[in-house]
Amino acid sequence: MSWYLTGFPVGGEIRHRLATADSILAIDDLLDEMVSIHGSHLTVVEGGEYLRRGKTSGPIRVALPDGYRGCLNDMVVPDDNDVMAVSGG
Repeated sequence: MSWYLTGFPVGGEIRHRLATADSILAIDDLLDEMVSIHGSHLTVVEGGEYLRRGKTSGPIRVALPDGYRGCLNDMVVPDDNDVMAVSGG
């Protein structure tokens, strides 16, 4: 979440708190706090529009699972609990 503010002068504390917010309500409170501190028309610092945002390590190879194209009409959700238990996502 905090990378959306790259180039804006909001400070490290707000960036960190946005990155670690645990709910939509917490994010909403932080955005209200930013408006009270900086006003509602926060502008990018000079040169800030050239800063990289988000993922900057290049493209990621995408691969379809084996047999995917052969069963496009299959509506059964596969059991992937064994994979998800160790994938982190």
